[in-house]
Amino acid sequence: MLTAARAQRCLKNAKEYLATDIDRSLENSTRLLDAGIENAEILHLACAALLKKGKYPQATRLLNKLLQYDAKRIDTYTYLVSCYAATANFTALAQLLARVQGIGAEGVDWTLLRVRIMNLLKMHAKAAALCARLVEQQPENTEFHCMLGWHNQSLGDLAKAEKSYRTALAINPDTVRALYALSYLRQWNADHNNLVALQDFLQRDFGSASDLIFAHSALGKEYEDMGRYAEAFENFKKSADLTNKTTRYNAATDKRVLSSIRRWFESPEHVAGKEGCDDRRPLFIVGMPRTGSTLIDRILSSHSEVTSAGELMCFRMTVQELYGEDSRGDFFENFFEQPGLDIDFQAIGKRYIELAQPSAGNTRFFLDKMPMNYFFIGLIGYALPEARFIHSVRNPMDTCFSVYKQTFGKNFYQYSYDLENTAKHYLLYRDLMAFWHSLFPNRILDVEYENLVAQPEEEIRRMLDFCDLQWDENCLNFHSNKSAVDTASASQVRQPLYNTSVQKWRHYERELQPVKRIFLDAGIEL
Repeated sequence: MLTAARAQRCLKNAKEYLATDIDRSLENSTRLLDAGIENAEILHLACAALLKKGKYPQATRLLNKLLQYDAKRIDTYTYLVSCYAATANFTALAQLLARVQGIGAEGVDWTLLRVRIMNLLKMHAKAAALCARLVEQQPENTEFHCMLGWHNQSLGDLAKAEKSYRTALAINPDTVRALYALSYLRQWNADHNNLVALQDFLQRDFGSASDLIFAHSALGKEYEDMGRYAEAFENFKKSADLTNKTTRYNAATDKRVLSSIRRWFESPEHVAGKEGCDDRRPLFIVGMPRTGSTLIDRILSSHSEVTSAGELMCFRMTVQELYGEDSRGDFFENFFEQPGLDIDFQAIGKRYIELAQPSAGNTRFFLDKMPMNYFFIGLIGYALPEARFIHSVRNPMDTCFSVYKQTFGKNFYQYSYDLENTAKHYLLYRDLMAFWHSLFPNRILDVEYENLVAQPEEEIRRMLDFCDLQWDENCLNFHSNKSAVDTASASQVRQPLYNTSVQKWRHYERELQPVKRIFLDAGIEL
């Protein structure tokens, strides 16, 4: 039992260590809770530490307790949104949205919270309506204009999106988010571009590292649009180099993890006699990013019997939920090396379906287009034995350079900001996909981007046959699909098929010699 003096010391330590030593902060707040000393302050301290450690299920339990103390405290709901987003719990997010609809009325903070939840649930039309209201309330707030632009861009209204971004820049020319969004909104040319605004921003040289990353990426993209490839590469490299300073990618770990996956699935005792979940609805689009996965998703989801669920984190989070509460990026580094690892495939399959359901629609099939699910094909294959995989493939040089020049979200594709790391990762991915093909024959269909744009009807028919779907003319007219898109290809997939991205790497052949050498040494034809 804690004395009053020791309890005060624990509370003091929990506060002081929160910024410098998360483990000690959590240890002290947990000691208080274990002793039955519980109040809103202690619960908040414990939650803050748990969130920093990536222990989202534990934090969620305490946050729901906090709501019993104060059901209208916005930071509690904000923390809950973070927990549900990190664990891909869309059902809980939908329930939380319903709960906060009547709280805070027109208040800006509560409106922003609702917009954030709607964004996660891909409710872009409703989010856009709320953003429009925020713009009316605070017309000088550039962030609100950018938010409105993003949701209209996702909905395919590129004219409205551009208007919002330009309004933000008129208010503050240094709104990098708007500059970046504009650059990637459409193709630019020598007469119509944003070069001056981007160059002016970079010349003032006062932006944060993050601002510089996005500004150089945007400038590279516009130079590329105009065929000024040397200047484009210079800026793509500056953006990637700045990002690479903050990543912790380890190629040796990457190789070890993918090798341990293969060894585990090569041992029959791990899967013998185990049943999975027999749900036939999921179709997984997998592969490296920037290989045409969004295009495939748009084509197939234009079919009347298919719904796009987007890039779901549900499978990864299902495994983390069932086999450990940490949701840190390194969760899987040692996962398949655990002695005596016994996986319940049926439980994984059922939980995945539960988490995916709010995004799955009511059609015969739904698409999960998270590219990195290629890592999980073994687990998915046994957990969902009726599921099929469409493997998006593109020329390795085009793939690696397209990945390299793209600015991804935090903690995603950390290999991608170094060209040689990207090429080496590609080789590991290629070997793993060959292994999955041998393990699951007839369940993985390779779709080459180059073939898809050259002979679309033939390739679309091949995909539909593989998915057990009848021909639907809408698939050929996918660019007319009105549903929202919120990936890096949001603007491109609103257009008919084009082939200008095929062999695009040739414009940068001199700069890409190290990557070319790695592939030629590996016997890959380019």
